[in-house]
Formats: sequence, structure tokens, C-alpha cells
Amino acid sequence: MSRNRNALCLSIALVFAAPAAFAAGEDIDKINGSITAEAGQGYGNLETVNGSITLESGSSADSAET
Repeated sequence: MSRNRNALCLSIALVFAAPAAFAAGEDIDKINGSITAEAGQGYGNLETVNGSITLESGSSADSAET
């Protein structure tokens, strides 16, 4: 019984942990344009040439480069 309960708990934990492990933010690259990271959203790499990058409240990015 205890073994089945442990297996069930592990399965449930993996189901809830999997989306976070695979969640990857969107990468955005622009030339001569600005990038705005929308509030509350997560992004991967933000990169622009001759533009600006704005992070609204609650947004995040793995990296930002101009």
C-alpha cells in the first residue's frame, strides 16, 4: 500500500513540475525596431539592433541585448 502511495505521489509531482521545466519564453529579434515585453509574460532572448527594449511590470526575459 505504501509503495503504491509513493508512486502516486511521485506521478502527481511530475505532472505539476513538467510544465515549468518545459516552459521556454519566446525569443524576439528585430532590426531597426523596438521590443516591448508585455506585463506578466516571460520571454527568452530579446535582441534588437537600432531599437529599444521595454520590460513592462511583471515581465521577465532570460536576456536582453541592444
